Amino acid sequence: MTIKKITMWITNIIQAFNESSLFLLIAKKNMELQKKIWSFFEDFGYARAAAHLTRQGFHNENEVLMLDMKEKAIIKAHIKLKQIEELIKLERMKEIKSSYNPLRHYLSHAFYPFMSIKLEE
Repeated sequence: MTIKKITMWITNIIQAFNESSLFLLIAKKNMELQKKIWSFFEDFGYARAAAHLTRQGFHNENEVLMLDMKEKAIIKAHIKLKQIEELIKLERMKEIKSSYNPLRHYLSHAFYPFMSIKLEE
């Protein structure tokens, strides 16, 4: 194979990988990991600042900082709760879609005025 063919083959593979859902999944997981790492170091910085303020005798400022940390934790918990509620809604929709039988639906509408059709599962 020539170098031109090899480079063309490699670029095609890279392009196919970029267009695949696997690439998107990896990118999403990397973003989640970056957010968790950032959040950890942010909390760590808040804790260090609170310790330094206490050592220096600034108790009122430390209390304000701790309340700010608590408020951020409550916001994070609220966001996590919303995400869980959305996942529950999606799971319910999946269950509804999997149990939906179009034949039963349309036959019942077509013959509703005349009779009741009971299709056995």
